[in-house]
This record gives sequence, C-alpha cells and structure tokens, in this order.
Amino acid sequence: MPGGFDSRPLPPSRGLMDIVLIGGGHAHVEVLRSALMTPVSGARLTLVTRDVATPYSGMIPGYLAGIYTRAETHVDLVPLASRAGVRLIHAAATGLDPEARQVRIDGRPPVRFDIASLDIGSIPATRSISGAAMRGLALKPVDLFLEGWKDVEAAARAATCPYHVTMVGGGAAGVEVTMALHRRLADHMVEAGCDPASLVFRIVTADAALLADHAAGTGRRLGRALAGAGIGICLNAPVVALEDGYVCLADGSDLKSDATILATGASAPAWIAGTGLEVDGEGFVRVDSSLRSTSHPFVLAAGDIASFAPRPLPRNGVHAVRQGPLLADNLRRLAEGREAVAYRPQRHTMALISTGDGHAVASRGPVAVSGRWVWRWKDRIDRKWMRRYRELPHMDETVAMRCGGCGAKVPSRVLERALARLDLPAAPGVLTGLDAADDAAVLAPVPGKVLVQTVDQFPAFVEDPWIFGRIAAVHALSDIHAMGAEPHAALALAWVVRASSPAPRRSPPPPTPTPWEQNPMRPWRSRVSHPVTPNSWRKTSCTCLKVSSRSSARRGVPWSAAIPVNRIAHLSGWP
Repeated sequence: MPGGFDSRPLPPSRGLMDIVLIGGGHAHVEVLRSALMTPVSGARLTLVTRDVATPYSGMIPGYLAGIYTRAETHVDLVPLASRAGVRLIHAAATGLDPEARQVRIDGRPPVRFDIASLDIGSIPATRSISGAAMRGLALKPVDLFLEGWKDVEAAARAATCPYHVTMVGGGAAGVEVTMALHRRLADHMVEAGCDPASLVFRIVTADAALLADHAAGTGRRLGRALAGAGIGICLNAPVVALEDGYVCLADGSDLKSDATILATGASAPAWIAGTGLEVDGEGFVRVDSSLRSTSHPFVLAAGDIASFAPRPLPRNGVHAVRQGPLLADNLRRLAEGREAVAYRPQRHTMALISTGDGHAVASRGPVAVSGRWVWRWKDRIDRKWMRRYRELPHMDETVAMRCGGCGAKVPSRVLERALARLDLPAAPGVLTGLDAADDAAVLAPVPGKVLVQTVDQFPAFVEDPWIFGRIAAVHALSDIHAMGAEPHAALALAWVVRASSPAPRRSPPPPTPTPWEQNPMRPWRSRVSHPVTPNSWRKTSCTCLKVSSRSSARRGVPWSAAIPVNRIAHLSGWP
C-alpha cells in the first residue's frame, strides 16, 4: 500500500533463495558486513556493482583537499564480499525486470533473484541545463569525477591567464567540495611553480542562500569561509546552459568558466524508469517504512535511490548509513520467512561540513556551530565508520587456499608413470596420443583430416560465473592454439551436484547424512572431484564454463554439450 508498511513475509521459496544486491552504496556495505558476521541462512547473496571500491561520502571532500588518502576514504568490496561469502559481479546493472525477477547487466546475461535490493545512489539533476552532459563534470559518480578532475588540474597548471572554475549548486556537497578543490588545486599549482592567484573559483546557485535547507547560521558561517578563501558566490542565478568557456544564466548573462562542476539536485538513473517499479515524481523508487517497494514487496531500496513514502527524507549519506543495519535485518527476515521491521528516521540529522582548512560547521535543525573542534569531531566519526569495514574480524580458515590452475595439476613424472602402467595398445587414427603426450591429442577420423582435441578441468576459484567461464574457455583454447590448430568447437563438461542450503559459519555440525549419503560405494560419489559441503555445492568443476544449479536432485548428474567456439563467450556467462 503506497505510504504504508508491508511487514508481510514473502511466499516460501523452493530451495536456496537468491538475494541480489544492486549497487555498492553505504547501506549495502553494511549488508555485506552483517553477512560476514552472521551468514544469511538458506540464501545466497550476490553483489552486482560497477565499482569495487565504495567512496565514503563523508570523507571525499577531505580526500580532494589532500587530507586523506584514497585507501582511507574507500571501502574495498572485494575482501569484504569474499569474507562474507557473497558472490561479486563487477559490472554495471542496466535494468531490472521484477516480473521475470531478473537483473540486466551490461554486456552479460541477466541474473535471477528472489529478493533484490537497490542501493545505487543518485546523479546530479542536469536535464534542465543544455549542454551539461558534454561540457559539465558531474560530481557523481565519484570515480568518474576524479578521473575528469585530473584533466582540469592539468589545464589549470598549463593556463597562461586566469583559470575559472564554476560549481553549479549551493548545497552542502557543492560548498564543501568547492573549498576542498580550491585548496587542492592551489597547493598543486604552488608545487608546480605556478601562481595560485590565477585561480578564480565561483559557486552559482538558483537558491536565495547557501544551504537553503539548513539552518540560516550554517549558510552564514560557510559564506564567511568562502569569502576568506576568495571564492565568489552567485545567488538567485539559475543555470540554463553550458557553452564552451561559459555558463549561461536564466537572466541572459554569461559567466566565464573553463571548468564547470555539477552538484545540482539529485536525480535517479534513467534505467529505473523502465523497471516497472512505482516511483515518485522525481523518478526515485517509492518504498514503505520497511524499505520495500510499494509496488513489488520483494524489491527493497535504500539510500538516495529510495523515496521514503511515509515522509520525505533529505538525500544525504546520513540516512543511507542509518538504513544499512535495518536493510540487512529485513533481508535476513524475508529470506527466513519472517516479517520485516520499520525504519524510524530521526526528525533532524546532523550535518558536518568541512571547510578544507581544519575547520568544520555542524548543522542540526535550527542549530549551527563551527570551529576546529567540529572538524576533529567529524574526523573521529568518519574514521570510526571506516574502521568497521576495513578492520574485518579474524576468522579461522578451515580449508587452505590451493592453486586452481597449473598448481592443481598432477606432477608430470607421476602422471607419466601412472599412464605407463595402463599399457594401452596403439589405436588406428590416433596420431598423437599417450605415446607422445602433448598439449592436445591429434586424431585422424577421416583420411586427409586431423582433429586436435583437449580436455581441461579445474575448480571454480572466482565467484563470478561469467568471469570464470571466460577464464575456463581461454585456458582450454590455449592448448589448441599451442598445437597450431584452428578452434572449431568446444565440449562443455560440468557437474550439477545436489543442492543444499549453506550452513552459517561457526554453526553446529550439519545433520546426520541420509543413508544414500553414508554409502561410500555409490558410483556417483566416486566421480565427484571434491567434497560436496554446504559451502562448496555451487563450486563445480567444468571445462569451459561454471554451471550453477538449483536442482533438488539427490545425485550429481554429468552433463555435456557441444558448443560452437563463437558461442563460448556468450554461454560462459550463464548465471
């Protein structure tokens, strides 16, 4: 019900439930940490993210100002996901089909889900600004902004006349980033022997005051900090277009601008409109009190992409951080068939805005204070939050890591002695066989034609099935290329093993196996190349691709199919 609270559990799912996290935002980082501490029973988590390093918004201005390093301001999702047992797919999501329950991924086959969670943030709203996409540098996504800023720095150092930088947007992010960039660029120009006085920074906003949605004292304090740094302010100046070297205002005037940064109001990524999820007037996903979509309760959303139906919430990192623990709890509850709980946001949130010079301004409701002590307070809070995801708890590994490539092969001498004892007679049509072992066997099925054939098997050492499929295909085809042959077809071999629900780490021993599991003489058991444990049932061995199965069959079933070489790249991406 729109604006209501849907606490009902989801219908029961057969077998293992797939939870797909779309985006690596602040809330999903907490979901990964929660899964690390206590795995979600009966579910497999998959993270689909364009970036494997999540920038912490509270520390990015400090990073831009040169106060923090990149490692101090970014959460590395790879070790966090690996330790939590979460499958990581490093690719951008481009769509979501709630009816088919599939997530569309750029350049890959879709990924199926039972429950999906969106935490993809927002992008600056620039549709009303002509030429913004071509001539503006958006503040989000942060990684793309940092790449583009390198070109701005190089151009500023090479400039022979005053270099103008314009920030479009007078909110907290625009003001804070402007002061950080001014300090960063001035310091770099001094190091390069250039005159920092040639820099001309300016903030342009359509509002009548800076930080119009904060206490009046906040804008006044930051205005004084901007004036002290020599940064200009243009109020009541809506930007309508960007042209080469200029910013065009609604009143018809132009402002000189060599580099224009966009920190305007937030907007949702365009692909959200095609998902069929209920959205608000700005295109954000409407969610109820439990962060579930008001139209599709098996889809959740948090952070900037979510539009909280009970009451509007400001789009800042505070709510994304606070929603993380509740999102993790609700995902766990829904996977276990329990009712979801409601998110109860604070009436007022604390905003800590740095000025780039060791000072900061604190704003909460009608109160605003500033000083060095505020900066030290902000620094302690930010570092404490980052330590939660960088200093992961130690967990004893029950199985030592082993090489899954050449290091997993039987030594050549051992293999040669074993093959020699077989005493196999030579067969007609076998040109290169056991008597002259090479990278591949050479057969002559018909006169005048030869067939070069090879078989490779090794366990999956990465959780992303598409990546592993490509690795396996390249590994197998390399033997054909080494023999100087031209690939024609590939035979994919995979084991589809009995599906079992993963058991949480540090959990009691698994239940007593059934009689068919206890019987070691069952032929199928001897053919499985590795123990089938609750945490390894999806890590099957295969030749050219990794195959996952939700089958409830009791036995492993060998499977094979001939695949044209030009289809390997596509089929290797089967989820």
